[in-house]
Amino acid sequence: MNSSDINHLDDSIINLPCYEPAGSSVSMTIADLMGHTLVTGGSGTGKTTRVIYPMLKQLLEKTASSSETKVGLCIIDTKADGEMIAYLKKACLEAGRLKDLCVIDCDSDYCVDLLDPVKQNGIQGAEVISGLLAALIPESEINRYWEVTFESMLLLALRLYFLTAEIQSYSDMVKFLIRYLLYFDVLNDEFKEALYSLQEDKETKNAAVIEETLAGHRMWKTLDVRTRSVFQSMAAPLLNSLSSKTARKFFSGGKACSVQDATNFGKVFAISVDAIREPTVGALVSTIIKGQFYDSILNRRHRDRNEQRIAGLVMDDWPLCATGGVNNRHSDVSALGMIRSRRGFVIAATQGLSALDLKIGAVSRRAAMGNFSNVFFFRGRDFELDAFASTYLGERRKVLQDRTKPAKEHTSRRQAEALEHERETFVPAVPVGALARLPLGEAFALIGGAVHSQPLCLVPDYAPTLEVEHEQES
Repeated sequence: MNSSDINHLDDSIINLPCYEPAGSSVSMTIADLMGHTLVTGGSGTGKTTRVIYPMLKQLLEKTASSSETKVGLCIIDTKADGEMIAYLKKACLEAGRLKDLCVIDCDSDYCVDLLDPVKQNGIQGAEVISGLLAALIPESEINRYWEVTFESMLLLALRLYFLTAEIQSYSDMVKFLIRYLLYFDVLNDEFKEALYSLQEDKETKNAAVIEETLAGHRMWKTLDVRTRSVFQSMAAPLLNSLSSKTARKFFSGGKACSVQDATNFGKVFAISVDAIREPTVGALVSTIIKGQFYDSILNRRHRDRNEQRIAGLVMDDWPLCATGGVNNRHSDVSALGMIRSRRGFVIAATQGLSALDLKIGAVSRRAAMGNFSNVFFFRGRDFELDAFASTYLGERRKVLQDRTKPAKEHTSRRQAEALEHERETFVPAVPVGALARLPLGEAFALIGGAVHSQPLCLVPDYAPTLEVEHEQES
């Protein structure tokens, strides 16, 4: 593929070979890829090794020599078992892009600067940070008022900090939020001094923001004890995650690197966080990284599409970092329908739809699922997924034979012979229960408008062993 071909939507960019049927393969054009890809199936069925790994390898190889069109990637690894990072190092080395890879985990020397929006855009960046943090609040129809109001209170607290703090850092920001939201004291000298300095600066270019911040402080001060305790109970789990040792490592523990480098310069940004042993911190880190990717893509302005590289977000376990709702611009429901027009795409994996329902609710899950034009169905026993596959993989023709039974007592040879009649009907190509009976490594697939209703045995690719990884590094 030439460097200029990456901008033609009808060009093939992914080709996944199959063992069975012999000689077959699953192909995706750039238009298919930007329709987003979902890989479903139980643990160990081949989601990562047979789809995600081969797709990553081919995306890294496409136009790898062109600095203007090479594909940018942001990978969120919530298993943190080392395999994904080992595979990325191998694939980047083979593609000649090892210098493009930036890995952030508990052992790396890199971190993500959560305060970067404020450094880039001034006080207006506080809204971006509050939106990222508010994405962690569980969506609920009956609590919508409290969620929206708490996000506003969080924004006002952040503005107060950024407007008054002389030296701004992640640790100081978290300490300020704890003192302001959890241990609020209207007579605190720190707050009185900060508010006095704001009142003196009302004539600056941030006058409207300052006035709103002061009004929010007065509201927070006059709230009754019960209402304030509700907001404090919402702030407590969020601030507990922000102040954890792991979160501090990811957001202030080394040299800062930006997710925007993946979307703007074709870098490969990989973050590995153990979302099983530390679920709240895992959700915090992965949600913020995902939100920064969405922000970076959505900030692209309309211009010549040939100047925009394609960039993708890869989530190896989507339910661990899924966000729902429509009021939050960082939610999957809103972003999946928008980033395609900015040449962004998502590749996600999940063991079932029920896991997503537990995280973001059935309504948000259905809304998000409507944006995936490519779906791979590996073996699984999720009822919702079973019904989804049966519905969307279409129907096939089936010939039925009707045969009449001869009468026991007959008077002629004609009546003694059975009568046969053939008729055609349509049945589901993948009936309910078929996913549960698939062999390991085989899958049905829906790629754009193409339906693969015969089981495909995709060729796997694996992460290198520890010995091979050491040889590559040397």
